Amino acid sequence: MKENCPLCIRELKGTLYYEDDLLWIVNCLTCHCPMAVIKRHSPTATPNEILRIKCQFAKLGVGIFDDYPRKIKDHYHAHLRR
Repeated sequence: MKENCPLCIRELKGTLYYEDDLLWIVNCLTCHCPMAVIKRHSPTATPNEILRIKCQFAKLGVGIFDDYPRKIKDHYHAHLRR
């Protein structure tokens, strides 16, 4: 966990869609779509973490998986673009 990382401290408030021991999914306040965040501070995700994110996104509906970092580049997260 990194003290000044908004994703580590879960600074982003919004609709919480899902949370478990590995990740949480919240409505991104910038782009207004579901955003999955792994709980450990890392710029990359493991194949298992990406699979878990995609499985949870599938439960939220159809969309495009987008994990290109735009603003926060040092903590892995992905968006479900609709």
